[in-house]
Amino acid sequence: MKRRIGLLLAIVFTLVATAAFAESKGLSLGGLDKDAKKAQIEAKKSTKEAQLKTEKVKKQAEKDLETKNKEAEKKKLEAQKKAEEKKREAEKTKAKAQKGLEKKQKEMNKEAKKQQKSLEGMFKQ
Repeated sequence: MKRRIGLLLAIVFTLVATAAFAESKGLSLGGLDKDAKKAQIEAKKSTKEAQLKTEKVKKQAEKDLETKNKEAEKKKLEAQKKAEEKKREAEKTKAKAQKGLEKKQKEMNKEAKKQQKSLEGMFKQ
């Protein structure tokens, strides 16, 4: 019986000494819980920071895309305006050429009538 009590006391002293040694080295269970909680808090913080950075990058990419779309739309409108202007100029040039052609045709008809009258006058005499 004495042996058992002695063995039991030795085990208790060993456990107490081990616990005291571990606690002095910062390895107590309470310290581990605190470390785990700190690590969990840090993980949450880094996750939130990563999410914020991701959102910022996403917003910036959306802004860039919107800006590029606006620029493309602006260039498209400018190209359409230039095409319409060139079309109007071509129509004006065509109308001007048509008027010039009609004027030349009238002049040629007048000249032909004059020559015909002069030829008729020569044959009548």
